Amino acid sequence: MRNLSRFEFGFLFFLGMFLMAFLSHCGGVNSVYYDGRDCVEGISPTSTGTELYQLSCNASGCHGSINSFDKPKDVTSIQNAILANKGGMGFLSCLSFAQLQAISQALQSVSISQ
Repeated sequence: MRNLSRFEFGFLFFLGMFLMAFLSHCGGVNSVYYDGRDCVEGISPTSTGTELYQLSCNASGCHGSINSFDKPKDVTSIQNAILANKGGMGFLSCLSFAQLQAISQALQSVSISQ
């Protein structure tokens, strides 16, 4: 096994740091509780679908405002994206079906009103 040059090591180091920063920005561990509470900071049992979207999808910087969504998303497609960890959405696997349904309904109501 050969040794890495300083350039190769530096490149790999900064690539790794960039990936860590990107992944923490889009659903990083810092926003998740592991003690059984709701997984996204700021969510309460009375949060509306729009609030859930804002806290779960927009706050992490991965999606824009709810008004910028180009098409409605049904609950199944949201669940599939979370299960596949599409775009780092896997951290949202702790959201309940009712919470995902509320997000879906909020997206659909925005899409209809546009």
